[in-house]
Amino acid sequence: MTPVVVTAAVLAIANVVMIVLVVVRRWGAARRRRRHDDLLPKMRRRAVEFIHGDAPRVQPTFRGVEAEVFAELLLEFSRQVRGTSQERIVAYFEACGGFDAQVRRLASRRPWRRAVAAFTLGDIGSQRAVPALVRCLDDRSPDVRRAACR
Repeated sequence: MTPVVVTAAVLAIANVVMIVLVVVRRWGAARRRRRHDDLLPKMRRRAVEFIHGDAPRVQPTFRGVEAEVFAELLLEFSRQVRGTSQERIVAYFEACGGFDAQVRRLASRRPWRRAVAAFTLGDIGSQRAVPALVRCLDDRSPDVRRAACR
């Protein structure tokens, strides 16, 4: 075999492997998206019950995609509610570790991660976030400063 044929064969195999990897990744992403979309109505009902329920409830415990969807919905609702409902949302994020995770992300080297964390902390609405967000006002990235101001 000539070097040209060997090189062509190796490149063809590499292309096939890359195509398979792309297809598998897209299939996995589509599957996760479908799971997320299927969970939205169920979790939306639970989120509304949690933040607007009459009696104080035990903190819900979810794992994996359910936890992500529930947190996403609570963040969405946190922009629209005040009072006891807002306090429940804050208590949930402080109890499940979501608040502390966002505070840790404020130290990320990537500005977009710091900006997302500042934005999320603002949505959570905890008074404990104020000192960390005030420190972000001196960040070198204008996106982080804007998110902290918001």
